[in-house]
Amino acid sequence: MQLTKEELKDKLNNNLYRLGLKIQSISKEYHGKKKLGSKLLFGKIRDDNYSFHVGGLREPQFNIGWSDNKFRYGLAFSIQANQSLTNPTVELKPFIDYFNSIPFKDKEKFNFYKYGNSGKGLNESISNKKIDNINDTFWFYGEFIEWNKGNVTDSQYERIKEVLRDIFTIYERIMTGVNKMEKIKEKINLLVNRHQIILQGPPGTGKTRLAKQMVNFMINGDIEPNIEDIKEQVKLIQFHPSYSYEDFVRGIVATTTKDGKGVKYETQNKILATMAKKAKDALGDEYYQKDTPNERKKEILTEADKYILIIDEINRANLSSVLGELIYALEYRDEAVESMYDIDGSREITLPSNLYIIGTMNTADRSIGHIDYAIRRRFAFETILPQKDNINLDEGKKLFEKVENIFSKNLSPEFEKSKVMLGHSYFIADDEEELKNKLEYQVKPLLMEYLSDGVLIDSEEIKEIIKNL
Repeated sequence: MQLTKEELKDKLNNNLYRLGLKIQSISKEYHGKKKLGSKLLFGKIRDDNYSFHVGGLREPQFNIGWSDNKFRYGLAFSIQANQSLTNPTVELKPFIDYFNSIPFKDKEKFNFYKYGNSGKGLNESISNKKIDNINDTFWFYGEFIEWNKGNVTDSQYERIKEVLRDIFTIYERIMTGVNKMEKIKEKINLLVNRHQIILQGPPGTGKTRLAKQMVNFMINGDIEPNIEDIKEQVKLIQFHPSYSYEDFVRGIVATTTKDGKGVKYETQNKILATMAKKAKDALGDEYYQKDTPNERKKEILTEADKYILIIDEINRANLSSVLGELIYALEYRDEAVESMYDIDGSREITLPSNLYIIGTMNTADRSIGHIDYAIRRRFAFETILPQKDNINLDEGKKLFEKVENIFSKNLSPEFEKSKVMLGHSYFIADDEEELKNKLEYQVKPLLMEYLSDGVLIDSEEIKEIIKNL
């Protein structure tokens, strides 16, 4: 049996209708409230020969259509200037960068082509499956079949469906990844502007993971939460109640003498002062010369290596005591302040403008002190809330809803749900077995602890609900 063009369009619309809904939903999330096209794969958007591809020059196209005696189906990047958008490379670059960052093994299933103007004329197949020249006009990832007098066989149709579903996973990955990337960029812009930021929120919302993503993106342009290869520029520490100025900034340390027979006391820079010195050295002498123009200083700062300190559980320590005189230096970057201790005859410590601090704070932990106003006003605060959409398994989402319902109905009036609700990471798992383990050994014990601490209103009924989750 063979399908005509009209029969093929009808079958794709009927059988892949839900796929069309998903594509529209993802595109709408990126565009906000912008009006979108038909929910069908083929609608009256351009003409009946093409599937919809809303924002064609502003985002990847889920591209299905006929051209040059071929039926093409896959994912396209259209970099063609027009009157409404004269430089689509700016709009498409985040998507192209993300597509290029996807490992080859995840893209090797289908071919990647570079076309001529307006997608006409297949020029070449790109073996590395990367867009290496953003100025070329049209790139296509997928498959095509020769258009045999307007007919498609049943076996070809089944292949088309299979490919489109597989391509959708790449499309979703790109769109979701860029969406996350844009949100990370917003937080990075805030950090660059303020130099120090605190990511605050209830447990399990991925604050430390987000901090790592921000750092990796700032240095490598990658949103993976991996800082292993940038440890020269990045340090991660965790504060605790006994942490002191001498542990964090500068202090006197007892060391053995060279002959090993005695003890001597010397002042040493600790992690903050050490990173500050590295960052200052990276800026160089020209940056600190009085006659260096501000525009030149901006150039130096832009080109210099960035140094970033991640402080997990930043509010577990007494920040006023730990920071000492550097509370002033947080606000007045590149100005020297005097430490309590001197090294090589100098007490000065400078926090340079290419040194950034990201702290994380658990808003559910009432056992620790509040951050005082003098310190609070020197940090930007970004609230990270639980996100059900980040949960991968349907069972995990259902469990999240049940736990959320417990907080909605049984939360003590002196607490805010946004500060104590369990975060999405408690419900993310590779399979249902891992999810069950998280439920039994993480979720339930924490909920019972909330009961004993008065976060949740204690009753036999709620205990039974938690037990039966």
